[in-house]
Amino acid sequence: MIRPLYDYYASSSFDLEEVIEDYVDNFYLKKYSEEKATQVLRKTNEIAKLKELNGLSVRDRDLKGHFPKYVDFSNAIKSSLWFSFQSSQTKTLGTLSAANEWDKTINRRFYIVDKEIFRNNILLIFKEYQIMGNVNKDQSDIIDNSSNPKGTSILHEKYEIEKKLKAKQFEEGIRWFVWKTIKDLVIQLD
Repeated sequence: MIRPLYDYYASSSFDLEEVIEDYVDNFYLKKYSEEKATQVLRKTNEIAKLKELNGLSVRDRDLKGHFPKYVDFSNAIKSSLWFSFQSSQTKTLGTLSAANEWDKTINRRFYIVDKEIFRNNILLIFKEYQIMGNVNKDQSDIIDNSSNPKGTSILHEKYEIEKKLKAKQFEEGIRWFVWKTIKDLVIQLD
């Protein structure tokens, strides 16, 4: 059954990396070779605009709601001469790859945006390029089953783990701040 891949992935519990793996395995490789998929991933890492985007997102990380959106990654991808001559499917893969790399490096270190919010925004690239795919019954069942309470509990567990990690980071930050403040006061008193 041919359906929009945005709907397929938006209703799934896949994280961004799993979306890329599924997209490549089940849709991209049906049209293109593995060599082409590897080339897309390699070319994505060579784009200068993405490095600029990384720097800007780190600089502006404290601004509320300011994180790179799918449009930012897409525009950076399209700025490459090589990508400008590629298909919508290839540009989509490049955008997903660039966003995933940003999430693994910049967002993991500075926690600029929640992973789920970021993922949902990046999936809009499938709508932008109107990417369609032949989703077979087995794939639909996997997605439909992920929306059951068991799938929800997995998402809840991920949320709880991330919440605990954020709390721990916050606590460490407070400890460092208190230690630094006391240290500065002692130095001033001497």
